Amino acid sequence: MGIFAKQIAARKYRDEPRPRQGLLRTREFLMKDLYTFDATPQDAAKTYNKARTAYKSFFDELRIPYLVVKADSGAIGGDLSHEYHFPTTSGEDTILSCNSCSYAVNEELARKPGSADMERSTVDLASYKSWFGLSKDRSHLVEAILPQGTASGKVLPSQQKAPELNPYLLKTLYPEMDLGIEDPVGTFVGHWTKHQSSTESQATQAPLIPKLSRIYDYRVSQHSINTSSFGENQNDLTKRVYDIVGNNTTKSESSQDLSRFQPGDKCPDCGNYSIKVQQAIELGHTFYLGDRYSKPMNASFNRPPSQPAGSNTVVSGKQSQSLPAKKDQAYFQM
Repeated sequence: MGIFAKQIAARKYRDEPRPRQGLLRTREFLMKDLYTFDATPQDAAKTYNKARTAYKSFFDELRIPYLVVKADSGAIGGDLSHEYHFPTTSGEDTILSCNSCSYAVNEELARKPGSADMERSTVDLASYKSWFGLSKDRSHLVEAILPQGTASGKVLPSQQKAPELNPYLLKTLYPEMDLGIEDPVGTFVGHWTKHQSSTESQATQAPLIPKLSRIYDYRVSQHSINTSSFGENQNDLTKRVYDIVGNNTTKSESSQDLSRFQPGDKCPDCGNYSIKVQQAIELGHTFYLGDRYSKPMNASFNRPPSQPAGSNTVVSGKQSQSLPAKKDQAYFQM
């Protein structure tokens, strides 16, 4: 494979107290990785496809059901990755696929098509619901407002239950969001109540300015929503939020559908109302990283100047003694 390939089986250490399938994953576990380097993006793509084929062959030989889906590369980076999942009701990952075409993605990447040209609804507050997110530094509270029905009061087409916020889309719009907070509003109020009453924290920490952002689903008009839409029986908490943020409140009408996919929703690729939603366990993950790591590390290889650019034949790990060497960028995937 390419210029260089390295397979590693090593112990890794992560502090994750969250249980999985009823078991608490220990801080130490064994992971197998394959790292490869190539001379050109084209060669790297070929290597990536070889790795994908190897995964499929392995699972086919085991004769187990599996799903191959486009995935979010996350903190590792790169612009292309695929996950390999075992479908099961006990799985933590949510996988979306289409019964009419080849569309298949991890929910983290799924986005519903919106419409900037569609007229926004002006139904009353009872037809909407607010969902919240809070930044990691606890300074930024985000309220996302979604419709709970159409203007005629009917349930939205193809949906078996009220829409829920797509938290991954919120994370995309506001990268500083911490999706692990169970009660964003209560946490925000508690944090700033303590912060404002502590003269010591104000003196020793860099000043943060609390703020509230309200974002509206593409079907919702901000003019039809009461400014205090933090839910029923929360008037005191709502008032406290506005006391904390003061005038630091922004509003924006999104051109996107902010809700999660549900079974029977419209497929973004083929347009048929045939989306399937299922849970799964991740079995493997391939990443095409390009020069995401090799460029910052100045990872390069030596080749004779007479050798055409992009050739796989390289002098790896040493300088050529007969000809001066030219350095080329290496492309990396795992």
